[in-house]
Amino acid sequence: MSYLKIYDTTLRDGAQNPFVRFTTEGKLEATHVLDELGVDYIEGGFPQAGGHCDYFSKVKDTTEAKIAAFGMTPRTYDFDNDPSMKALLDTDADVITLVVKTPEPQIRRVLGKSPRVYRAIAGDAIRYLKSLGKEVVVDAEHFFDEYKRSPGSAMALLDECGDADWLVLCDTNGGAMYRDVSGVVRDVIREVGDRVGVHFHNDRGLALANTLKAAYAGARHLQVTMNGMGERTGNANLVEVVGNLYDKGFGIEAEPHKLTDASRSMEKLSGWSMTPNAPFVGRLAFSHSGGMHSDAMLKWQKSYEHAEPGTFGNERAFPISGQSGRAAITMKLSQWGYDMDKNHPVVRGLLDDIGGMGYVGDAQFYLMFSRYDSSYHDPIEIESMRVTDNICLLYTSPSPRDLSTSRMPSSA
Repeated sequence: MSYLKIYDTTLRDGAQNPFVRFTTEGKLEATHVLDELGVDYIEGGFPQAGGHCDYFSKVKDTTEAKIAAFGMTPRTYDFDNDPSMKALLDTDADVITLVVKTPEPQIRRVLGKSPRVYRAIAGDAIRYLKSLGKEVVVDAEHFFDEYKRSPGSAMALLDECGDADWLVLCDTNGGAMYRDVSGVVRDVIREVGDRVGVHFHNDRGLALANTLKAAYAGARHLQVTMNGMGERTGNANLVEVVGNLYDKGFGIEAEPHKLTDASRSMEKLSGWSMTPNAPFVGRLAFSHSGGMHSDAMLKWQKSYEHAEPGTFGNERAFPISGQSGRAAITMKLSQWGYDMDKNHPVVRGLLDDIGGMGYVGDAQFYLMFSRYDSSYHDPIEIESMRVTDNICLLYTSPSPRDLSTSRMPSSA
């Protein structure tokens, strides 16, 4: 069995989504949600950006997961005074994740350094951190782009960073194609061993496919974010990665039956809402509204589901809408304690009532059902009604220029 390490970067990479905002207390609560789920690493943030010191001091020794601090490769050999290195070490995190640029053109043009000098500094910084007892993760930025341009150049970076515990191949622009991922990962593993990780962005909509490809090719460290949140189009989604791999011969500490609660908790803490039809954990992931589907589900629950909803902490649902058939109606009524078959007059009447309607909420449907009870009385009686329609006309004064060019009547 191949054991996979799940490295969650929601609190740093996920929070780069401009609509996501974690308070310090929210970050602490989110950390414990992820820890309870069973992820192996939780990246706590980029301390050099500020606002993270309280988080690292408060979270220390409170989780089973390892807490990582993220930062840039130092620009000089003066590690004791380098701002990035100092910010990382001030967190007292047990795991340090260094982002190291892979492409030679970026090293030259963005950093203004020679690739040889920059890589040597990165290698020495890793050895310095290891001498302090830190576990070191290297995020090889733009690795897949550089490997496509120059495999030798990309591998030179990994060779220089070889003392790190994990070498993570990053698809920073989100442009990698899944057909290429397996080959690249296998090539790297042949050179450096199985301490290889991957980090995919979703700009092509392929972050999940690429992550799965990498896992099957031998990558053992998978970087993800909860609900796929992240900059631009987001990152590989923790829920989807775990949901797809947990029972495929991989050892994963994250517990799939906790995914729904974790996902929905993170919605509240981050302010970022997942779509209702999100796989595994969405409120519609196991819902059956179509008449043919709901009828089949009542007869055999495997008819239209790839797995039991409870496997992921979710629930089966039969929402009522204009597309519903009698089976969905009888299922909904049975949940409320009414035993009626599909041919019951009330069921047939309700089917006619909802025809042509969109989604019907439970409260609305219950009121519709209640009207078939002879003892039912509307809770509200309308005695009179008055409707008014006010029209507001907005006048604006013309500018002097308008007055000068308008056709004003001449004076007498």
